[in-house]
Formats: sequence, structure tokens, C-alpha cells
Amino acid sequence: MADGRTKYPKMFAIRAGDILVTYAGFTCIPAGVLVRIECDAAGLYFRCADGNHYLESQRDANDECLGLCHVPLV
Repeated sequence: MADGRTKYPKMFAIRAGDILVTYAGFTCIPAGVLVRIECDAAGLYFRCADGNHYLESQRDANDECLGLCHVPLV
């Protein structure tokens, strides 16, 4: 869980075209940046300072995508 109010999204719930916000733990992109999820033959990713950051590397044992959160609706 990201904090007491925000949960990391489950991997199965993330699709190409989704807009997520970086939360923490990345060296290639600061926290608080909106990223558009894209997909290629290697999987889901977002663009970062290092090129493409694949979401599979963020998967934890609970199938959550660590470091990214859905953009809250206001």
C-alpha cells in the first residue's frame, strides 16, 4: 500500500492508455509525474529518463504494481 489512503494498483487492472502517477522509488522519474501506460511485445511500460520502464519490474508478491498509483478522481 502506498500510504494509509492510496493503494497500489493490481497488475491485472492496468491497461495500455491508462494514466498513472508515480508515487515513489524510481531513480528514472520523480514522484508526482503523470505517466501514460504503453504496451509493446515485452509488456506494459511508461517512458522515463532511461527509456522505457517496464511494469513487470514493479510487480510484488501480491500482484501490485509498486511505485505507481491511479490518478484520483476529484
